[in-house]
Amino acid sequence: MSCALTQGFPLDCRDAVGGIRSVRFATLAQWTTLGASVASGAVQSFSAASAVFYTYEQLKESSNFVDNIAGAMAAGTLFYSPALTVVIPKLRAQVAREVKLLGQNRLVAIVEFNTGDFVVTGQDNGIELVTGTAATGTAFADLQGHTINFEGRERDPHLFISSALVASVTV
Repeated sequence: MSCALTQGFPLDCRDAVGGIRSVRFATLAQWTTLGASVASGAVQSFSAASAVFYTYEQLKESSNFVDNIAGAMAAGTLFYSPALTVVIPKLRAQVAREVKLLGQNRLVAIVEFNTGDFVVTGQDNGIELVTGTAATGTAFADLQGHTINFEGRERDPHLFISSALVASVTV
């Protein structure tokens, strides 16, 4: 059986932290041209690496990534629904224009965790902007800026990718 279990997992060290440090975006079409070679749930190399990803640094404890797993017993199906929340502080004309471009495209995102690990999501079908806000906040301490939510549907979970490969495709 090709889906037989292969290992177990004991409790690991308590050294993980939540949140994301940055997100890099490219269009699904640009990702496809990179020709990613994938094995064992990780991007191993690119056949045509070029700088196509743009970095969006994130405020501490403001953004997150979730890869939801969904199965339907009656249909015998399993799929993944990545969800990404990105915050861009300050309301500015150039940001509003870029948010509109993000909303008009199917995207692939490279998410940098606060642990320093990187994952790729939207690798086959892309993620899309589904909701967002541009808000001033009320109190002085409130966020003035954009909060943008992306979702996708994938056959496979997110992929891990090394920092060296990320650097090779980031503008």
